[in-house]
Amino acid sequence: MTLKYSIQPSNLAPDGQTAPYGHYQVHLQDEETAIPVDSTYASIADLLKIGTPVLLVGSDNKPIGTLLPALKGGFPLAESPTPTAENVSVGFRPSSTLYEATRQSVSFERVDTVMRNPVITLVSDWYQNERVDGIISVNGGHSNYVEIKGSHFKVGETLTVTLTEIGGSATSVVLANQYGLIKWTDHLIAFNTKASLVTPAATGTLTVEIEGKTASVVVTITDRT
Repeated sequence: MTLKYSIQPSNLAPDGQTAPYGHYQVHLQDEETAIPVDSTYASIADLLKIGTPVLLVGSDNKPIGTLLPALKGGFPLAESPTPTAENVSVGFRPSSTLYEATRQSVSFERVDTVMRNPVITLVSDWYQNERVDGIISVNGGHSNYVEIKGSHFKVGETLTVTLTEIGGSATSVVLANQYGLIKWTDHLIAFNTKASLVTPAATGTLTVEIEGKTASVVVTITDRT
């Protein structure tokens, strides 16, 4: 089964990308195929694999919405790579009937904002252009660049990143706060720091605190003094 596609110019280039950028565009079949909502997933997948929009119809014969095959991903136009199975995605376009039924006689109740805890997946330290993962360099005389990758970072207005020794004198030092950051997004916190600890231990706990929500990870402390 073949999914036909073309390469289209894209205005959604990532930061720093100056060369012309592109994305995939699936060529859909001219007509959609209507099938019952209780059809097997295999029969639905077979239609999507060849670029056929699939209209799901409920047991009351009302249209629910259309499943659309798509190809995700962007790239420099000069490269235009052939897509892989991982690029395939499925979109959903609700029918006007579903919209009308959902909006009819709906009521609203506001609840307290849910603040999700940040999640740290990787800490990377650059010292004198050498990158090491899982390490924080301490040297009060020279700065080093630090990246913290994860999720749910952009959930508030205040940020504090601290390093606490495990063992030793168990002292703490603030690595960064919301001021002077190089980058702060939902998935990345990047900053320069000059951390200094007296007789640093071999390991420490790096803690990210955003609006009272915290996440911690154990890192190796390297004394660069």
